[in-house]
Parts: sequence; C-alpha cells; structure tokens
Amino acid sequence: MRDEIDLLIRDKKVLTENTLFSKEEVKYFNFHLNKKTYTNGYDLRNKYLHGTNTQSEQKHENDYYLILKIIILALLKIEDDILISTNPVRHI
Repeated sequence: MRDEIDLLIRDKKVLTENTLFSKEEVKYFNFHLNKKTYTNGYDLRNKYLHGTNTQSEQKHENDYYLILKIIILALLKIEDDILISTNPVRHI
C-alpha cells in the first residue's frame, strides 16, 4: 500500500504538506475559533478574549463543549502525526 501512496505523491495526484493541519482542517478550526475565514462562525476565541461573551449558563456550556471538541480534535491530530512519524514515508 505504501508503494501505491508513493506513486500517487510522485504523480502529484496526492498533495503533501509539512504542516500539522490541512487547509480544510484550518478552515474548520477558524469557523469555530474566529471570523478569519467565515463570518458566521462561533468566534469563540474573540468572544472570550475580548469579554463579549454572554452571561447565559447554557451558552457557556455549549461553548465549553465546542472548545472541548476542538481540543480533542487537535490532540487526535497530533497523535496521528506521531504514529505516522514512527513509520516514516519513503521519499521518491
């Protein structure tokens, strides 16, 4: 299977980058954390950084779960990269 992946990379059918998150993952995080890419996102970072958050306990709880989800996804991505790095890709 690794040989097939290497062929796809060599033929430029699969793009590889040297970043933790893909472009789509960055867009997903931006949607939740700020308004850099999307104007209708949750804007969690700015909401709590600038003190414009609500006093509603229910909204705080929902924000907490969103932030928790983001943290878990980032940790899973880091774990995935660590596992991949233990089986390095052979460069052609």
